[in-house]
Amino acid sequence: MASIESFQKQNYEQWFISADLMTTDGALLEEGENIDLENTTITAIDKDGEDATSDVLQIATKALTDSPDGGTNNAVKVRVQAGVEDLSSYKITFRIPTDRDNRFEIDLKMKLKET
Repeated sequence: MASIESFQKQNYEQWFISADLMTTDGALLEEGENIDLENTTITAIDKDGEDATSDVLQIATKALTDSPDGGTNNAVKVRVQAGVEDLSSYKITFRIPTDRDNRFEIDLKMKLKET
């Protein structure tokens, strides 16, 4: 998948990250298949295994987006925010079902770095 596997940010920074369903071989979605955004979940856990979703993700911003590798509405995005350096690294998990009962899971690692 074309999603980045890990990234670093500072506490102040916030921007959108995405999990997309494209590979170097093409789309994982079948022709006419759609992401079920309503049932897509995005969660975050800190280095201690504690739920940190509301600390580092703005879930209300969850939306479909286009993959930078091509395709329309074949990725899910969410805004990352804040976090605590002592609880870093965070594991962010996208669980993406489709309207054809396929399910995909994409994990990203977010590390906080203060200078």
